[in-house]
Amino acid sequence: MDEFFRNIANQEKPVSIEYFVQTDKPVIFHAGYSISSLNDVDFEKVQTLLGNDVFNLIRDEETSQEMSIFLTYELLKSNDNQWSLGATLGTDVRLPGDKIYLGLSGKLFSS
Repeated sequence: MDEFFRNIANQEKPVSIEYFVQTDKPVIFHAGYSISSLNDVDFEKVQTLLGNDVFNLIRDEETSQEMSIFLTYELLKSNDNQWSLGATLGTDVRLPGDKIYLGLSGKLFSS
């Protein structure tokens, strides 16, 4: 095994290892930066000394910006693969499941 790595290290060309996954379903995984303008409010439940439940505001943002991941199922697709329209489901990378994104995605000029 050490000889294998020495042979790779002595090559002048860069080594590339790629793993392609293909499915017969029209599903696309993609990632991107999402900006949401919906109010993002989060509360935590706390108790007073008398035992009453009150809620403490721990997050109140008018907009949020996060790195997100998405899964799109293509609903419509052109015969020449120049465009498609799909239903998309996504979530944030930092706190998966804290926010869920639903929507439509379009793909243009794919070759």
